[in-house]
Parts: sequence; C-alpha cells; structure tokens
Amino acid sequence: MTKKISNLHIDVNMDTDSLSLKLKAIAKHATALANELERIDADELDKCKKCGGHVYTEKTFKDYKLVSEIRRCNDCLGEVAVK
Repeated sequence: MTKKISNLHIDVNMDTDSLSLKLKAIAKHATALANELERIDADELDKCKKCGGHVYTEKTFKDYKLVSEIRRCNDCLGEVAVK
C-alpha cells in the first residue's frame, strides 16, 4: 500500500536581532565563568605575603570592559596587586 504525502511548506519570518544579542551576552558570561573555573582548577590562588591567607580578585567592568582589577587577601583584606 502506497501513501501519498502532500507537500507542506511553512514560511516563518521573525526578527532575530534581540535573540542574537541575548545569546552573545550568555556566551560572554559563560566564557568568563569557564575561565574563572579553570583558574581555580589550576590552583592559581595566591597567598597573602602578610598573613598567608587566600587572595581573591575584585574586578570592575563598565560596558563589558574591564576598568580595574584589585587583588585582596580574603583574611586581612590587604591589597596584593592593582592593575
């Protein structure tokens, strides 16, 4: 038994600019998260020279661009380095 299949055509029109911008924002954040996790896995955490505590990086962004980076000790809150 042979079934005859009809030709079905569907045209979909939509504006994808908004979706594209959202996906780009997600990709930027996912990349930053992946980089941060790789640094943690690589054990690149510095030790404070004053107290031996772990050092964290405090980053400030404006319009998705890094404007300042300060490394501080988590225990004594002393500044380790400024970029």
